[in-house]
Amino acid sequence: MPRIKTMTPIENSGLDAQRSSEIFDQIARFAGYGFNKSHAAAYAAISFQTAWLKTHHPEAFFAAAMNTNLDKVDDISLFINDIRKRGMVVWQPSVNHSRARFEPLKLKKAWQGRDLGICYGLAAIRGVGIEAAHGIEAERRRGGAFVSVDDFTRRMADKTNKTALQALAKAGAFDCLDTDRARTLAEVLGYRKPVDVRQISMFDDMDAAPEIAVKALTRDELLDNELDVLGHYMSGHPLDGLRSSLVETNRYFCSFILEKSSGTIRRASMPAVITAFDVRRTNAGDLMAVVTLSDPDGTYEALAFGDTWGEIRHQMRKKARVLCNMGISVRDDERRLIIEGVSAIATREEALAA
Repeated sequence: MPRIKTMTPIENSGLDAQRSSEIFDQIARFAGYGFNKSHAAAYAAISFQTAWLKTHHPEAFFAAAMNTNLDKVDDISLFINDIRKRGMVVWQPSVNHSRARFEPLKLKKAWQGRDLGICYGLAAIRGVGIEAAHGIEAERRRGGAFVSVDDFTRRMADKTNKTALQALAKAGAFDCLDTDRARTLAEVLGYRKPVDVRQISMFDDMDAAPEIAVKALTRDELLDNELDVLGHYMSGHPLDGLRSSLVETNRYFCSFILEKSSGTIRRASMPAVITAFDVRRTNAGDLMAVVTLSDPDGTYEALAFGDTWGEIRHQMRKKARVLCNMGISVRDDERRLIIEGVSAIATREEALAA
């Protein structure tokens, strides 16, 4: 806050220059962090309303929250992580059932005590966009449900491009058409807009869609495609197969270390998938990295400092499967994970034997 150059108006009120200056300094200092009461009361009221909605109508709350972040895939992945921890249902994207935005829908049959679920918004798929998503929804209302990938590409030729089609295929949005994702990707990669209907070829009656030779996607490829366009794993996790054998081999997923452990564990081996990392400098000028890791229990962050970062940086690749040796710092019930070493894993056996 800039200082007032003259105290004359204040002096006229009966205060001398020194006292006026002291009062100004107090106001300036408080303005850096203080709210007036009316402002604080408004925030309190909004906070209470938000907490009430999140508690009593969580599906509607989370759907609305994600709809405000449709173009921020990473933020949506954090919401999805929270939703799953609460045992709520999220349906994968579907060209025949999803709307452009997230929407709470009633379940036909109650599941785990809940009668609502959240239908995934098509606009939240990286590469689709809100206009294409609205176009899909409008075409479905106009012409009915899509019956095949070819039917979709023909009807949506002027409203989607190849990038959007690939994104929809990777997200599993065509699974409702009883086609596997490898074949769907092959179809949309060879997609061409239909020619002008007035241009008729004498060979049109002989045309037939060629049989496409497609190599099946591995489970890891399918899941990594979901990560690319959704920002999170939707239909499973690459490390799901490890769960039954972890504790007996002294390996742990994040929920045990961050939530359930007694706080006595100070080191742990944690298998995870790298989803992101951000290199920064400490106040002392040294390099450090904030590494975002994913396992079947959720997404979490770990820190790598100095020499350790120098040793592991060549292994920092998005979607890499790794076994992290962690140091665990506990302060006021908050656990901070410090990476002390990383080794790559490719198979379940490697993860358990590392």
